[in-house]
Amino acid sequence: MRVICTGSRHLDDEAGRLVVDHVLDDLFTVAEGRLYILVGDCPTGADYWVRNWATYRRRQGWDVECEEFAAHWRTTSPRAKAGPDRNKRMVDAGADLAVGFFAPLPENKGTAGCLKLARAAKIPVREYGRENQATTDYEQETLPI
Repeated sequence: MRVICTGSRHLDDEAGRLVVDHVLDDLFTVAEGRLYILVGDCPTGADYWVRNWATYRRRQGWDVECEEFAAHWRTTSPRAKAGPDRNKRMVDAGADLAVGFFAPLPENKGTAGCLKLARAAKIPVREYGRENQATTDYEQETLPI
């Protein structure tokens, strides 16, 4: 199963880590033993927790692989387009699911933007952290997590 993981760089506390760990553990179970994750390379927040989870699970023998997508902040003009360009590359790479981890802040523009691109590409989306509940735009039976 190929999964885009996107989320806030401000999701940097233990509660955020636990949400990411729980969701990815469940996705691995649903994926029946193979999970390929597409994730940004931000050194903090959701990207960090996703990569941390993948490293930990690989060391336990799980079949998990991460492909990191960098935002080219120094070479993209205007600079503000670097994040959206990275998100588009992740979506263009294709996935079976996109998962968004929102921080409890008023703005999560990058996360929301990535999920909007995924929806436009007909990739099912699952969100965590909005009003403390998971939301989805496809049938729960399709992916039982």
